[in-house]
Formats: sequence, structure tokens, C-alpha cells
Amino acid sequence: LNEMPVENVSWDSAVGFCELLGLRYPEYVFSLPTEAEWEFSAKHNFIDTRNFTYPWGETVDIYHANYANSNTGATPVGTYPYPCFSGQYDLAGNVMEWVYSSYDEFFDPNLPNQIESEWKVIRGGAYWHNPEDIETTARSFLPRDTESDGLGFRVAMKRRQ
Repeated sequence: LNEMPVENVSWDSAVGFCELLGLRYPEYVFSLPTEAEWEFSAKHNFIDTRNFTYPWGETVDIYHANYANSNTGATPVGTYPYPCFSGQYDLAGNVMEWVYSSYDEFFDPNLPNQIESEWKVIRGGAYWHNPEDIETTARSFLPRDTESDGLGFRVAMKRRQ
């Protein structure tokens, strides 16, 4: 693939990018994944009913993900040959990812998103995080206008009904 993940982008800019994609490709709806969608994608295995600690299974080392400063920054998408069970790369480590959801102390997939909320959830951990910070259930939050190295996003795409 040899493509770098986007970094240094705020939540508002990421949402704006998704809206622009929708204008260019009107047959699809583009958005940031919700926190529930992100976590399901990261840890669910469609063959085995267990939910895993990491997107590919139960163990992690520097050959599975970009974390613990094993590199000096983000690496190209797909550098590590261990995608999650649904085939997506870098759901653990490399760059933290904004999700659409607003922060609440306890993750509840049924909570409505409060668009005006200042605090937005980030998932996945970045290249400097420890192993426990890149687990599929690890979560954090930042002000929606934060732009930083190691902070990016992933786009969800659905066919417009």
C-alpha cells in the first residue's frame, strides 16, 4: 500500500472531509465510525465468537503493530501484516483515530452523539503508546479542535439508501 495515514487533523476537519466525500460520491454516505462501530470492527471475529484483546488476537509485539516507540513516527498503512479479522489494518497503534462519538465516562453504544460536545473519543492508540493503550477496548478523549502528530481518522462508507 505504501500510503501514510493522515495526521494532525481535528475532529471537525475529519467530519468535514467525510462531508466533502459525500458531495463527490453522492451514492454513498461517508462518516467517522461511531465508537461502537470502531470497537466492533477492531475486536469481533466473525468465525470465532470471542472478542479479542488486539485486532488480530491475544498477543502483541513489535511485529504486530507500530507502538511503544518501535518507530519514530507513523508508518505506511499495512506495514504490519496483521489486519483485524475484517481485514482492516492499523486498528491498534500507528495513529489514534477520531470516532464520531462524544465522550462519556462509560462507553455505552446506545448513547446519542452530542454534536456540540467539546470532547470527542479517540481509539486505537498511537506509535508511542504502551500495549494496554492499543487494546481493542482502550479509549481516550480530546477536545474536538485538537490537531497532533499521531492523531488521525478512519472513514466509514455506506451505500446511500
